[in-house]
Amino acid sequence: TTGHGFIFVANHGLSTLAMNGWVFSRVGGDAERALGKARFTILFVLSGVLGFLVSTAWYNGISPPTAGASGAIFGVFGCMIGVAYARRDPNWKQILVQNLVWLAILAFMSSVNNAAHAGGLATGALLGFLFTKESRKLKLDLPFGVFAGALLVLSVASVALSAASPIWRVVRAQEMSREY
Repeated sequence: TTGHGFIFVANHGLSTLAMNGWVFSRVGGDAERALGKARFTILFVLSGVLGFLVSTAWYNGISPPTAGASGAIFGVFGCMIGVAYARRDPNWKQILVQNLVWLAILAFMSSVNNAAHAGGLATGALLGFLFTKESRKLKLDLPFGVFAGALLVLSVASVALSAASPIWRVVRAQEMSREY
């Protein structure tokens, strides 16, 4: 390889990081206020994980480069759609169309993992709907808080284990050798 693939991946990574950050700052606060911290954390982590699993299944294990954050970001968009629908917000269709337009722009800007985006979006919409319809009489704040904390610990542990894995190094080297 001439090294151009690395430059593209590095630039793509920085632009994707910037775009994810911008999008997250735009809708993340609304989603967190709608659900609360614990439910938002669960939504974010599960959207990323399920987006990754959809990607793995769709691409048969050979997906475009992915870090999981975009699936989680799309989950936040999906959440806002699910929340609006669950609340019978008369503007839910407008929210749906606005978010789908933004998602289409983000999805087709460059070579991205659209399967992860779709998985994250569907997960977020479902969880946003279910969390909004949940009976607050059940008093699930503490169990959801514990579950959210466990997901965060498991997420950090999985990143650390992946970084130490010799298999990951081989896969990463293969990804870096491809021209994009």
